[in-house]
Amino acid sequence: MSSVANPATGNPQDIDIGTIRKLMKPLVERSGKSSSDLCNDYANLTTDLKNNADINESNLWSLLSDLSNKNPQINERYVKITKNDPELVHSVLFLQWLEKEYRKNPVPTEISEIPYYYIRTGQIEKYFEYLQKNKQNDWKIATLAGCLSQKDYKTWRISARNLANSKHISPDEAAIYSILSGDLYACMQYAKTYYDQLWAKIFCMLSDAEAKNPYDIKETIRQFPTPSNTQENLVFTVFRDGVDSLLKEQNLPLAFKIHTVSVFHSCPSDLIKQFIEPIVNNFALGIAFFYCSLAETDEAVKLISDILTGLPYPDEKALQITDYFKLPSTKIVDAAIDNIISSRVDDFDEDLTEEELIDRKIEALGWLEIARCEEVAEKKVRKLLGKLALEKQYKGCSKLLQTRGNLLTNQIERDSWNALVIAELKTTAQNLSEILLFKGGWMNRCDIEDEVARSILMLVSNQLIDTYIASGETERAMAVPAMICCPTKNMLRWLKPSDAKELLLKIKNVGIAQFKAANTE
Repeated sequence: MSSVANPATGNPQDIDIGTIRKLMKPLVERSGKSSSDLCNDYANLTTDLKNNADINESNLWSLLSDLSNKNPQINERYVKITKNDPELVHSVLFLQWLEKEYRKNPVPTEISEIPYYYIRTGQIEKYFEYLQKNKQNDWKIATLAGCLSQKDYKTWRISARNLANSKHISPDEAAIYSILSGDLYACMQYAKTYYDQLWAKIFCMLSDAEAKNPYDIKETIRQFPTPSNTQENLVFTVFRDGVDSLLKEQNLPLAFKIHTVSVFHSCPSDLIKQFIEPIVNNFALGIAFFYCSLAETDEAVKLISDILTGLPYPDEKALQITDYFKLPSTKIVDAAIDNIISSRVDDFDEDLTEEELIDRKIEALGWLEIARCEEVAEKKVRKLLGKLALEKQYKGCSKLLQTRGNLLTNQIERDSWNALVIAELKTTAQNLSEILLFKGGWMNRCDIEDEVARSILMLVSNQLIDTYIASGETERAMAVPAMICCPTKNMLRWLKPSDAKELLLKIKNVGIAQFKAANTE
């Protein structure tokens, strides 16, 4: 196994296919699930997987799950304000996520910390239960409970702050009244962590909304403290900008980006290409094809066709996988063959000779048989013949005609190609002239690209002229342009006016040279 970048973590180590299989499972089995449910699946899954030391992926998945929930359970105290202002829902969901994260910690043993634990975890009722168990007077509990009264919250809030500012209660009790009334200064005084500060900002803004006081969501977010580490920055970014903002984060593992984006919509192909490279190198084509399927269809076709291009021979199992993931096999094969036909030796990581590359190009046409693409098979054979002819690879043309020539349904076309191959391999005047004198016209009424036909005819014409001149048959050389211009052969349609002039000028110069030579003697 080669040492490559592990796509699950982004670290340069041997790829763990087992981990990749686990990570892809929720997306493979996503049918009928909401984005929120999928994020929750990943939150549970990544709890057991090794995370990047600086990133708690499970934590981020949980946040994404809560923020993307279309039918969230809103805390009863916030139901009314979110109905009045739906834009507050996002902030309430974030606050509830923070409360849920706080609940992962045990109740503190330090008595002075207990009130803040219950308040930050959204369990104010449990705090009242705690007070009752510790024989606190009923008056105190009843007074504090007013913070949960939606009807009288504004009145209670004013009273609580007045009480907190009086000298009738202890500083600790005053702090609790101040915090429950949404006093930002008091909340920030007891905020020890970055998340405590976020909680304080959101909680106090919602308190203003409950009291029907002015509040500004955007301004509250602008006043958030600056994150001090990667995880804090990611949490803030997701809350403020949403899932797509994660694509710009350099510190995130590639796998996390791939899966988070794919939960919500199609994944960018450049991410997938980078992610699947080590997977393909480990010959896990099924996994690689699945991740390709997460892109837009056209991009998925390109990604998979690129993979097929690198395979040494057609593989039926590979196309079975594309069918399994409901990908357009015909388009994929079509693109893959075009890739291979246009490829060069230096496009491959392995050392290939030109002859080996030609063999691979011919072998690639086998994809058409596997995919049962008879309707495009003839076009691809014709395209490869034209490509090889332009590159003057006539041995390759000969091999292609021997192995796949039967796919050309037009007998004249097959005969025209065979005549060309023989002429170019033997390069005798007789064989070359047979192209220009071809019965009915070479490639007449055949499907051939104009540039291919033009290139071949100019090559053959020049070769034939040179051959005649070399053997002293000047008159025959001078007849070559006339052979091309013969109206019954229909070959002139491929040539440009400059081509005919080029041939005539060549003959003219030869004639002048011979005339001068004869007069000199």
